[in-house]
Amino acid sequence: MTHSDAMVVDANTSDSDFISNPSGDDSNSDSTGIILNSEFADNLPMKLVPQILKSRPRSKVTTKPSPVKRAAVNGDGSVPPKNRQMSRASSENNSDFDAAQESKDKRCNPIYYFYVMLIENPEGTSVTGSKYYKSIHTGKVLQITARMNYSLNGLTNHLKNNVPMMYKLYEVLKARQPALPTEKEKAIASRTKKLSPRGMAKFLQGLKKSDGSISAAFLAQVEKAKGPFNQKEFKQLLIEWIIACNQQFEEVEHPQLRQLLEYTHHSVKPLHIPHRTTIKTHVMKMGKDKIDDIKKMFQLCICFTDLGLKELNRKVSISLDAWTSSNHYAFLAIVAHYVMNDGHICK
Repeated sequence: MTHSDAMVVDANTSDSDFISNPSGDDSNSDSTGIILNSEFADNLPMKLVPQILKSRPRSKVTTKPSPVKRAAVNGDGSVPPKNRQMSRASSENNSDFDAAQESKDKRCNPIYYFYVMLIENPEGTSVTGSKYYKSIHTGKVLQITARMNYSLNGLTNHLKNNVPMMYKLYEVLKARQPALPTEKEKAIASRTKKLSPRGMAKFLQGLKKSDGSISAAFLAQVEKAKGPFNQKEFKQLLIEWIIACNQQFEEVEHPQLRQLLEYTHHSVKPLHIPHRTTIKTHVMKMGKDKIDDIKKMFQLCICFTDLGLKELNRKVSISLDAWTSSNHYAFLAIVAHYVMNDGHICK
C-alpha cells in the first residue's frame, strides 16, 4: 500500500503528550488504524475551519382577503342553526347603515331628492373635484365645481325654471326642516310616484294647509309662553317712553311710528294706538298721581320722625338744585325740609 493511499499511525510512537496504559492490558496499544485520504479531507475543514452559517431569507407575509361568509339557507327558506348568528350580525350591520342613512337625511338639503348623483358627465369624462347631478324630471346633467364652492343654487334655479310644481314642493320641504319629508313626498320628488298636474296642485294645496295649521299652532304656543297681549300695558309703556325721551304728544300721530308699532304687533288681538289727546290726559293724570304719592311719603316720614304726633303745625318746604354735567347730562335734586313742633329741623 502506498503512502498516498493510506496513512499508518503507530500507537507506540514516542510522543511527549502520550501516556500509555500502565496495566498493559489495553488491546488497542499495539493496533494501528487506517484513515483514507478522502475521509481525512472531508473531516479536516469541519475540525479546523469555522463553518459560516447563512441565514435563510425571511419569507414575506402576504395577507389575503378573507373570504366573504354567506349564510346558508335551507330549501324551505329557514336558516340553519350554525348560520343564525351570522345572519343576525348582518342584520345588525344593516340596521346601523339605516341609522346612518337616517342621520344623513336629517341634515340633507331636500333639493337632493329631485336629482341623481352621477360619477361622470354624459360624455363619459369627469373633472377632479366636480360633482354631477342629473335631474329626475328633465334629464339634464348639471355640474357643480369646487370653484362654485359646491353651491346648490344651480340645482334650485334649474328646478324653479323648468319644473315649477316640483319647486313648490321643494319650498315646502325646505321650510319644514329639520322635519323629514314623508315617504309619499319622497316618492313624488323622485318621480317613483307620478301625479297629474291637477293632482299635484291638489297635493300642494293640502301641504300648505297642513303646514299653515302647524305654523299657527307654533305661534299660539309662543304667544302663550309670552302671555296674552295687554292693551293697557302697551299704552302705559308708550306714555313712559314719551316722558323719558321728552317727546311731544304729537309724536304718536306720525304715520311712520304707527306703522312701526303695527308691524311689531303679532297678536291676534287688534292694536289700538292712542292719539295725542289721550296721551296728554294720561300724562297729566300720572303727574297728579305722582304728587299724591310724594305727599303720602312726606306724611309718613313726618309721623315716623315726630314720635307719634299726628299732624305737623308747620308746612313742608321743597328746595330744588339743578345742574348740568360736563358731558351735558342734566341733574335735578329735590330736598324737602321742615321744622318739627319742638323746633328741630328735619329734611
